[in-house]
Amino acid sequence: QLLVPEGFTLMSEKNIKLKYPSERRPTLVFTNVSGSVNVAINYTTNSMSQGRINRFHRDLEEMFQKQFPTATWYQSGVADINGRKWALLNLINPAADIDVDNLMVGSTLNRRLLLVTFNVTKDLEEMWLNPGQAVIQSLSVRD
Repeated sequence: QLLVPEGFTLMSEKNIKLKYPSERRPTLVFTNVSGSVNVAINYTTNSMSQGRINRFHRDLEEMFQKQFPTATWYQSGVADINGRKWALLNLINPAADIDVDNLMVGSTLNRRLLLVTFNVTKDLEEMWLNPGQAVIQSLSVRD
């Protein structure tokens, strides 16, 4: 279960491919009209267990630090969200034309890795910070 802000719609597959050119793109993206605020969901084929979340968090943090050495970090750790362990990263990283605030969490669903990211352009961060936190805190997963 995940609450998505009112007025958000599913992004088309074509637009997902444009916005996320990597082959590791999300499987679903909910977005506002302008595409500046997104909730991205990626239910990967990678195996994952609750016992490996701490290690996954360390690996993910290290990867982001290497990929975005100039990123501004707000938060990094493992959080309990509705009774499940989630790796959590919150950072601002440079994108093509504007900095983007990414609030990313990862956990397990049926022994596979589930990633959920709330991202917003830096200019809209103040308006969307609380709704973004609410989206992440609404996550409820049952295997």
